[in-house]
Amino acid sequence: MNVNRDAVHPETRTWYQGPNLDGPSDKTVAVVKFESLSGKLLAVFINYAMHANMMFMRNEISGGFPGATSRYIEEVYDDQAVAVWTVGAAGDQNPLYLRLAEPAIAAQKLPQFVAAGGDPQNVPAIAHFMDAELDPKTLELNTRLVNSIGQLLGEEVIRVMENITRTSSEIRIWGALNPISCPGRRRTDSGREGTPGTYEDADPINIRLGLLVIDRIALVAITGEPYTIIGQRLKQAAPYRKTVVVTNANGRSAGYIPDDAAYERHTFQVLNTRIKKGYAEQAIINTALDLMDQSLPN
Repeated sequence: MNVNRDAVHPETRTWYQGPNLDGPSDKTVAVVKFESLSGKLLAVFINYAMHANMMFMRNEISGGFPGATSRYIEEVYDDQAVAVWTVGAAGDQNPLYLRLAEPAIAAQKLPQFVAAGGDPQNVPAIAHFMDAELDPKTLELNTRLVNSIGQLLGEEVIRVMENITRTSSEIRIWGALNPISCPGRRRTDSGREGTPGTYEDADPINIRLGLLVIDRIALVAITGEPYTIIGQRLKQAAPYRKTVVVTNANGRSAGYIPDDAAYERHTFQVLNTRIKKGYAEQAIINTALDLMDQSLPN
């Protein structure tokens, strides 16, 4: 359901936010289920790396596909269990099917915005400008798409749960927090994407990194939006085979956290990250691994 969103535009040949089918993308849906001693499902913890932006610039309040996924699972189990959604390393991950989201409403109102003197690349300002309701048909189709993706992801979560055969009532719980400080930068120019940015030194950026170990499962919590490569590298190096990267967690967000190689791309996530290149990727991986070493039983 997800796709890398750092892409080169086929016409302008500059970086933009678009589907990059050849880019790195973690397709894993991580699932942890909690049952009573009698086997009744109490809760399920879900983690998937995809931005919940299918209702972006809609002037609507929505839980998006995460809400649709949780609602569907809870409905299947007669609202007797709680489905908790968390987001993985999705800094560069969009929904694959985004046709009905941002482009539709942008095309509808962008000419008036530009005529009023607005910057066509200033997405937050465009969103504020668009106070008119979207075409009802487009909104209805997009709502149906959100619910469809929620149902499909919900069915995958249920499939995984039903194939979990090893459970335990005697578990070890271990937790720790180790903040990371990275050199900061402040952007001195403007523009959403496509061309290099200019920067000056700024205060360090703090990333809160935590580890919660539940038996043989390691949940790594990061206050920010790391790129998928960071999450994949961490999981590959982790001593826990069942490692889950939970982002936008436990505090004020550090913003987008690109991997080191991604700093050469002129996408809005890279241009606007407040962290200097060459620090966050390895610091996150090393800090998480250090905590995991401490957590391992003697």
